[in-house]
Amino acid sequence: MKLSTPLTAPLLLVCLTPLALTLGCAVKPAESPSAITLSGRLHGGQQPVSGATIELFAANGGFKPSSLRIMNPTTSDSQGNFSLTGLYTCPFPDSEVYLVAFGGDPGLGKNNPNIGLMAALGPCGNLATSNFIWVNEVTTVASIEALSSYMYAYNSLGPDVGDPTQFTTQFALVNQYVNIATGSSPGPALPAGYQVSTAMLYTLSNVLASCINSPGGVAGDGSACGQLFTLTTQASVNGGQSPTDTLAAMIQIAHYPTNNVSAIFNLATATGPFQPTLATAPGAFALSIQPVP
Repeated sequence: MKLSTPLTAPLLLVCLTPLALTLGCAVKPAESPSAITLSGRLHGGQQPVSGATIELFAANGGFKPSSLRIMNPTTSDSQGNFSLTGLYTCPFPDSEVYLVAFGGDPGLGKNNPNIGLMAALGPCGNLATSNFIWVNEVTTVASIEALSSYMYAYNSLGPDVGDPTQFTTQFALVNQYVNIATGSSPGPALPAGYQVSTAMLYTLSNVLASCINSPGGVAGDGSACGQLFTLTTQASVNGGQSPTDTLAAMIQIAHYPTNNVSAIFNLATATGPFQPTLATAPGAFALSIQPVP
């Protein structure tokens, strides 16, 4: 797994637009912070997550994708609510941005350090007051499944050199899988006459929820988190180190969709917070969009 350190300088070195990807990176002053009212809510399963650290990133392409942190961290309140108003800076209007959240209390009265959630938001310049951001397991699975070909860690997401168009297409695919405003599937951009594999998406969401709605754990300790991290450890990735949060674990599931499928499937309970789910383990974990029969 490639790990990167986000850039936070006043002048941002970016390779985000098709022109920049064609001509190479260019230094451009960041735009002033947005003044629109942008807010959301963080949930684990059906419970609000309080005290989580929330950050906004812009995907940054090149030979070694390294996302740009475009705001200082903020924190969810006791009901999981958060606001990004006036806190972030758009590198470019068409910069693809996404939100991540780590840690927090999922309603147990204590912090779970293994919580990692995500929501892909789309072009920074398109964010508006009318956009409400619901961040949960469903937005996490949908975002990572759509973007897994370009994502290596929470802070390493961006198009390959010469491939900005397909990357933009994949970012838009998130809105077919999930409604970011409600944290449910399918999304508002799903074409008429098509259906999403919602049962697959919700099954994976319940797998993550088994860890998120718990006190946490580490690989090998037998806990719900520990089992998830053990099953998603790849010997060839990151020196064989196990994931330590649900976002990193989901990235590995998306990269290796046929590994330990039955065991991962069994981490989700039949009465999990998201329904409907798969009745039996699939051959691989992969979302699809198909014509309605």
